[in-house]
Amino acid sequence: MLIREAADRSGRGWVGILLMAGAFGILMPGVIDLAMLGEQRSDIPYWNDIRLPTLIPALGLSAYAMSTWVLGHVVMSIGTPLALLDGLAPSLRGQPLLRWWGILLLAVLFAAFAWFVHQDGRTTYGYVPSTAQVESVTRVAAALVLIAFSPIGRPHAPRPRKWTPGWNLSFAGGLVGLLACELAPPTWAGFAALWAVVVTTSASVLWLARSQDWGVVQPTGLACGALVARTLAGFLAPVPAGADPISKYVQNAVFLVLALGVCVVARDNARRASGQRRNPVGMAAGGEAWPVRSAVRPP
Repeated sequence: MLIREAADRSGRGWVGILLMAGAFGILMPGVIDLAMLGEQRSDIPYWNDIRLPTLIPALGLSAYAMSTWVLGHVVMSIGTPLALLDGLAPSLRGQPLLRWWGILLLAVLFAAFAWFVHQDGRTTYGYVPSTAQVESVTRVAAALVLIAFSPIGRPHAPRPRKWTPGWNLSFAGGLVGLLACELAPPTWAGFAALWAVVVTTSASVLWLARSQDWGVVQPTGLACGALVARTLAGFLAPVPAGADPISKYVQNAVFLVLALGVCVVARDNARRASGQRRNPVGMAAGGEAWPVRSAVRPP
């Protein structure tokens, strides 16, 4: 919510949003929950299987694990929820949702919970981050925020283009892209495959999003595909020790049904909003014209 408010109030586009999400994604495992440099975790028996194959001893971190954590926060913690919000409530797209006291309250709550998570991380991983580590992670995050608030983070003028993917193809792209990332093994080959998918998908979306017909439908489709992919990946997760396998898979199935239901509603609302925006006299459900900024926000 804080990233959304900063983006909408400063005229950032999706590039700016995702750059700020990257800053959050680096801060979270780097200095908040401390997973980036955690050597042991007793509650995850396969911790070493994830961390050790791509461990960089000189830095004390795993290339694969760090990539999945940071990208996971960018895509699933920030990007997907905000794109789904645009699809579920298109009339709010591009509009700030909080007043100054709401922003202040959320900032205080975030700082408080970040502190509690940090303290829990110290207990879980048994180490205290060094000053050099905190400074390094913070500088990278600050650099991403500065880039987000540079001209790079602003929406770009759309260009005429003959073809723009619809919701179905966008959904398929989000589904296949995230599933490919989820299924990449925790090895150097998997690390290379993960980033190949990320770079290819990002470049394709950035190019397609310059079309004048790119609107709320396409980001909503990508987000829905990512949501369903992450939910499907839950079926492949190991059954926790002491848990009933049947209960685990029933829970997975319930979450999949809920995810699909959210996607159907978001798809229909986004399509309806897209049709109204193409109509010069189209009005939002509340009787207000669509915000100008919402028609040009690229990914």
